[in-house]
Amino acid sequence: MGPFGSPPSTCSQGPAPSSRYLPRVAPPPGRGGPVPYAPPSRCSDPQCHELAIKGGRCDEHQPVAWAGRDDKRARYGLSSGTWRKLKRKVTIRDNERCYSCGAAQPDDPDEPRHVLDHITPIAEGGSATSMDNLGLLCTDCDTAKSRAEAQRGTQRARARRGRGQPTT
Repeated sequence: MGPFGSPPSTCSQGPAPSSRYLPRVAPPPGRGGPVPYAPPSRCSDPQCHELAIKGGRCDEHQPVAWAGRDDKRARYGLSSGTWRKLKRKVTIRDNERCYSCGAAQPDDPDEPRHVLDHITPIAEGGSATSMDNLGLLCTDCDTAKSRAEAQRGTQRARARRGRGQPTT
């Protein structure tokens, strides 16, 4: 049976032209029919004429995940094993507490653990491996501190551009 209790259509011309813009997945249970979306656009690469699949790009021009992002070895000259050893030492030294608010390390395995943090950012002259410059931060304090550091970094970059120095 077709919709509304009528026999299914036996149209030999195929689906309606607008059906190519309908989602390829079924609508959620209890909802009406599929909702049309905008027609596909072209890939954002100027030389490409394929249709965009995700993020405004075709399959060939999708960005590589984590491309251009450095790891701790490139950033600080430390291997991940050395970073874990430093975190273990700092965790013991700080009694598993956030150095900013004093929150204890969560017991629930589903909650995020405290992170190892440079108290004085390396970009502001802090040491990468000095135990005096390392501490544990809970996720809330880490988020707040990271935002403040990013804002200061943006201000430093703007100041350099204002003086005509290239930013790095």
